[in-house]
Amino acid sequence: MTEATPETATETLIEPLDVQRNRRKLILMFSIGFVPLIVSWLIFFYAPELMPTGTTNEGELISPPVSASALGLMSETGRWTLLVPAPKGCDEACEERFYLAKQVNTALGKRSDRVHRVLVDLGVSGGVVTNLSGQYPDLETVQVDAAIFAKALPREDVIYLMDPLGNILMFYESEKAGNAMLKDIKHLLKISAMG
Repeated sequence: MTEATPETATETLIEPLDVQRNRRKLILMFSIGFVPLIVSWLIFFYAPELMPTGTTNEGELISPPVSASALGLMSETGRWTLLVPAPKGCDEACEERFYLAKQVNTALGKRSDRVHRVLVDLGVSGGVVTNLSGQYPDLETVQVDAAIFAKALPREDVIYLMDPLGNILMFYESEKAGNAMLKDIKHLLKISAMG
């Protein structure tokens, strides 16, 4: 029978300590991955009032998005599109929206070719269309029946944003049609490979 030397006695005491330490490390590593998953699952099902509801976009989302084909517009443009409605009584505020759309497009710099602007003619006089086309030569004009437009989209006094697949998904009121719209579009162009 071999007698335990002080060295072997120390080794047998050290091994269980190392095993315990390794187990703790392993449990800690698993908990780093699983605890957030379990907490988020509990919040989703048992405390949905704790979930954030805010969004980072400045424009108003249209839910569900409206297909451009429902308006008789092109259904797929391949680019992001700013749709600017021109109703029958297009006044100074209406013309200001075309100016803001142009300014936003220009402010995009080298990415401005990924966004184009469309005048949605809802029965505006030919003189206004000619005037706007003269001021903004790269502005495309599309005629849409005002009744169909009113049924599909809620307002004529805003700028709509359409994605490259032909989904009208957001609108901007005049006070948000400048820097706020620019911020949203820059963000979309940054995260989207489309257009």
